[in-house]
Amino acid sequence: MRRNPLVTCLLITVLLALLAAGCARPPEPRVLSRRPARPGELYLLRRIVVAPVRDESGVGSGVSDALGEILTTYLVNTRMFRVFERAQLEQVLAEQSLGLDGLTTPETAARVGSLVGAQAVVLATLTTFGDQQRSFGGVNEDGGFRLDVHDVEVGLDLRIVDTVSGRIVFAHNAVGQQRAFGGALASEDLVLTRELRDDDSLIGKAAREAVEAVIEAIVVKLDDLPWTGAVVKADGDKVYLNAGEEVGVEPGLRFEVFAVGEELIDPNTGLTLGRDENRRGTVEVVEVHGRYSIGRAVSGTGFQTGDILRETPPEEDAPPPTS
Repeated sequence: MRRNPLVTCLLITVLLALLAAGCARPPEPRVLSRRPARPGELYLLRRIVVAPVRDESGVGSGVSDALGEILTTYLVNTRMFRVFERAQLEQVLAEQSLGLDGLTTPETAARVGSLVGAQAVVLATLTTFGDQQRSFGGVNEDGGFRLDVHDVEVGLDLRIVDTVSGRIVFAHNAVGQQRAFGGALASEDLVLTRELRDDDSLIGKAAREAVEAVIEAIVVKLDDLPWTGAVVKADGDKVYLNAGEEVGVEPGLRFEVFAVGEELIDPNTGLTLGRDENRRGTVEVVEVHGRYSIGRAVSGTGFQTGDILRETPPEEDAPPPTS
């Protein structure tokens, strides 16, 4: 059977366009960074814990573990966070008679996060992991046209838990999708083919796309969340703080200190509602070490272990004098 040359030309054009789309260079990864510092502001690194990624897709723990490693690496590379190592987390969980699988609820996440001095805990869940190949049309000895399509989808759910309040302060869903094309076109005088192979890189691209979307959400949200720390102990006129050079603390920096009250539990749901806070005063950093610093009281008394530190907002520029 001889095909109409015009039809053959049209099929070639369609196939080449689809193959070109399948071979197109993926977009460059987004560069994530925090907002510019405000006048008089010193940026302090947020200390976070990344819980093991839960698998609800059914694909297996190996994939969710790999996604957890990618997520942690991306967060470290933003240079906005002090990310606690998994070994540190496992040690604290062991001391609390908890396994990694137990770090799934906001209440548990807040308790464990506070024990390692983290401000927030990142809880991520792998919700979808789709890998589908389809073919349309067909090719035989008389010729024909076949289109192969490979679709991959990776979905992640994200929750950020504030360790001070025990509440979920942010939730986000991200989906990474990738598609590749292959196929064949045959006639009496022409054969064009592009095999559609199992492509692990396609899965990797979809996973990175989902993780990048999650990272962007974390960066935006945690950049707006006020930095917090804690009082380690008070000894005379010295107040020891659980933040030092590794998160950007410098001499002269001031923190407001709050006493944390009893945890408030909803009697109907049993969920944590937060805690009462009462301002004790202000301390100014006078000596900085790697992982802690020492301050002296500027105002207030009675500072105690476990009191919460919050950054003192930068002073507003004085308005110009009026004539």
